[in-house]
Amino acid sequence: MKRIFSVGVTATLVAASVAALQAAPRTTESTFATRTSTLMQDMAARSSALEQAADKLHALSVQQENPDVSGQLYAIRENVNQIGRDLRILQSEKEALPAADRQAIARVRPMMPVIAADTSEAIQNYNTHRDDLWAIPFSAEANKIYREAARVDRDLHLALARDKELRLESKLSTD
Repeated sequence: MKRIFSVGVTATLVAASVAALQAAPRTTESTFATRTSTLMQDMAARSSALEQAADKLHALSVQQENPDVSGQLYAIRENVNQIGRDLRILQSEKEALPAADRQAIARVRPMMPVIAADTSEAIQNYNTHRDDLWAIPFSAEANKIYREAARVDRDLHLALARDKELRLESKLSTD
């Protein structure tokens, strides 16, 4: 009786293990999709923060002769750097991404080094000319950073909207 019980338990464990192994690729695909979706959502949130900081930077640079914009400049730089890191991760897995994400990455990726360079230049100009920002084209630099940040934000949010639309279409077609 004990032998029959142990054989039954062993057979159940083997069957459960086989079922788990068969489900593993779907779990991995699901985990990958969740991870890439989370990265895209994080980048979209950062792009919104980037755009808001750039907008505030530009507004302050126009309104005041010598504004204290160091907080906005460093917030822009941090968001640009994190979006760049996330883009590198997604770029390495580009072939497995949905088409909307690939298109967004293709549009946003070339803009990030430009925004980074413009931000570095603005930080350098701010640090060098802090007391006479009105004498240099700082507000034009701030406006350029804002326009670039707004474009990144728009492209990433459009990709999220397309992903959501495709998921809903897929869900409706399976129902």
